[in-house]
Amino acid sequence: MEKDIQRKYKTLKAKHELTDADIASWFGYTSPVAFTTSSAKKRITKGLVAFYEKVTKEEL
Repeated sequence: MEKDIQRKYKTLKAKHELTDADIASWFGYTSPVAFTTSSAKKRITKGLVAFYEKVTKEEL
């Protein structure tokens, strides 16, 4: 499951030309490094993928 979420997250970022810096700023992180090393990254990633799929009704 985790690898599937990672793949979907990478697809989402590529499709919409998003960076970890973009996502980090949305969630109040001071830098992309702070986001990528955060213990919350997995939860945020999973939530972003679930939100995207729900809103668009499109599976990544």
